Amino acid sequence: MVGARGEDQRRRIAAALRAEWRMIAAVSLRPSRDRPGFEAEICLDPIVVKGAFEQQGYPRTPAALAKLEARRHAALEECVRKVNEGLADADRIRNFSVV
Repeated sequence: MVGARGEDQRRRIAAALRAEWRMIAAVSLRPSRDRPGFEAEICLDPIVVKGAFEQQGYPRTPAALAKLEARRHAALEECVRKVNEGLADADRIRNFSVV
């Protein structure tokens, strides 16, 4: 069971991630299985993602999509790194996935 402090901290971490990058629509955090901290499931806003894709003029080829996904993943890693900088070790995001 998670106490009030734990829930507040989860909300703050999720809000910090959403504030860091507008493509993030929602964040779900659960305790990490292998060490102190959290695992995050990040949901991207499909409208913002599609708009950014179209705005940048990428061709709709598998190679272009793979490059775009690699750049997006790197940007998410940077967001998590920035948010983690301000957190205690026990509150850091250890792993994340995009759902």
